[in-house]
Amino acid sequence: MKRMTRMLESPALRSSCAAPMPRAVFTTTPPALWCEYQPLLECQRKTLADRIAWLSRDGEPGLAQAERLAGEVIVAQVTYWNLRDSKGHPLPIDVASLSVLAAHEVGSLFALVTGFDDPVAAARREIDDARRLSAGIQLALLHPEVADRDCADCQLHIYDESTGRRTLHRGQPIRRPPGTFPPCQTPHVGCPRGTPQESQSLSPEHLQAWLFDLACRATGRYPADPHVARNAVVIRAAESAAGWNLFPSPTPSGH
Repeated sequence: MKRMTRMLESPALRSSCAAPMPRAVFTTTPPALWCEYQPLLECQRKTLADRIAWLSRDGEPGLAQAERLAGEVIVAQVTYWNLRDSKGHPLPIDVASLSVLAAHEVGSLFALVTGFDDPVAAARREIDDARRLSAGIQLALLHPEVADRDCADCQLHIYDESTGRRTLHRGQPIRRPPGTFPPCQTPHVGCPRGTPQESQSLSPEHLQAWLFDLACRATGRYPADPHVARNAVVIRAAESAAGWNLFPSPTPSGH
């Protein structure tokens, strides 16, 4: 990582950029913060993007390294900022000083000096999306009785947890008596679906991705799309964890 930072700070690369250092505001939340910085050259941007992409493949440990690298790149490119501590004293341009900023402010500063969106945040979104896709598929396969349940209706009416259907009396749903709660709000019971605020169910987009993958497996034809290939890996792992394999086939290469 130090070698990467040294390369980005190379005098030869810096001297090849003759344009004056721009000044820009990177957060408008009072007090407004601004800095003067040396923009990355195209070759530096590509090297940095490749390095962060490589680190991000290692999950949380790699993302932590990528975040440290992002901080090092920021302080290597910034030449002046108006960042101050709680007593109003100017802060030196170093990685430790970045701790006074919120995560989104660091992301804005990184995007400013590098010229592209915060790749660490993007990688975290990618990991979270994969986690939600996997959780939704496993819920649908292991607990179909709650996978499609309307959480709002479950808060109001009693359900037969063995069938997943509403309990009826003379053909009408039975409202939950006052003082009683659905499984998700009952201690030591819980619901595989999670809670209305943190549902594990498939989103419409994730359901569409799963159905598309099933169609590709059924026909044996996958598009040359890295996102489709990534989804295929996540989907196959989720199905395997649930003990389900409708169309045995090798994972697509994306080509």
